[in-house]
Amino acid sequence: MSSSPLDSLVPPPLQATLIKSLERRWGLTTVTFLPQPAHRAYEEVCRDLPGLWSDDTTDPVRDGRARIEFPDPEQLHCTHLTLTRSDPAGPVQSADFLKPGHTLEEVLETIRSVTRDLEPFDVAFDRLAIGRNRLTIIALGQCIDSSAMETRTRLITGLLEQLRRICNLAPRDRDQDPSAYRTVHSSWGIVKRSPPGGMDAFARRLAEVNLDVRCRFAQISLVHHRHRSLLFPQQGHVVFPLGGEPTVPGDRFAEDVGLS
Repeated sequence: MSSSPLDSLVPPPLQATLIKSLERRWGLTTVTFLPQPAHRAYEEVCRDLPGLWSDDTTDPVRDGRARIEFPDPEQLHCTHLTLTRSDPAGPVQSADFLKPGHTLEEVLETIRSVTRDLEPFDVAFDRLAIGRNRLTIIALGQCIDSSAMETRTRLITGLLEQLRRICNLAPRDRDQDPSAYRTVHSSWGIVKRSPPGGMDAFARRLAEVNLDVRCRFAQISLVHHRHRSLLFPQQGHVVFPLGGEPTVPGDRFAEDVGLS
């Protein structure tokens, strides 16, 4: 059996995950893009993290950058509710997303009805880890207090319960588990080549990184993405302020979110 050119770079069991992370895949999701304070902390991590890669190289920073794909700071986000799973076949179609007899204007009004009754809430990212897929470097944290957790719970459950009446949703398991709503995470990098010292050793070094990033989530975005990582440009993007009103009029919603 012939081997893949990727075999020398990434173990075969992880290749499908890496391809899904880097190829073009369309889907709908609701997220908060991380604000500026998180960008500054992330840029420090980008500078320091490659130096943790291995003791077995004369230039760990250069070697690390060749092995870790860091997203742009503006791409950093925390997902609240996945509406459709990513698909490489092309953009999401309204006919597939909407249940019969419903319209995109109803989607706009439904999300607006949830977000305008909520206040901004605070979260704190306090550690780095390797994701369950063994490739993603994630920042982990939680809502800072019971009030923040209650707000995020109302956000996710409100969107889930109301949108599923009019849309064909495909949420993740954790989107439907209230015990998971306190926890937040954000992808801060992808390991694109096998660590010279092994992934377990790198994961241990990663866990030792001191992280203290507090963020105020003041809005959510409905994103029609072209990549699971939310790499720009998006197929479509509409912002919903918490406690406020979106600026997009109903007759422009379909165009702005990139649905046809």
